[in-house]
Amino acid sequence: MSEQFKIDPNHPDLKNTASPAGDLAMLLMIAGAVKAAPAAASKVIMPLLKKEWKDRTLSRGAWEDKQQFGIEPKGLEGWRPFKAFSPKMLKTGPTAGAENAMKLLINKDKK
Repeated sequence: MSEQFKIDPNHPDLKNTASPAGDLAMLLMIAGAVKAAPAAASKVIMPLLKKEWKDRTLSRGAWEDKQQFGIEPKGLEGWRPFKAFSPKMLKTGPTAGAENAMKLLINKDKK
């Protein structure tokens, strides 16, 4: 074996390595956190998504039915996502959730 690939056992970087037991403990903690994360996230994220869905941009007819009768359109019925970019709708601004999501995306790129 050539001299260039030999490892010096006295090198200072080799003295501060973690133990295999410590690595195993860390892996088990990470596995537990990953397993618990979806349940915890769904309790926080699902109510936010439901509120955003109720505030979605609707067609004129679906919006009038919602205002008059309190009937929420089912599924994608009446949903008009591109209407949100019309000049009239741009004046009202985004929902709070959409605004916060965009701020997170923009700030993430700046870091």
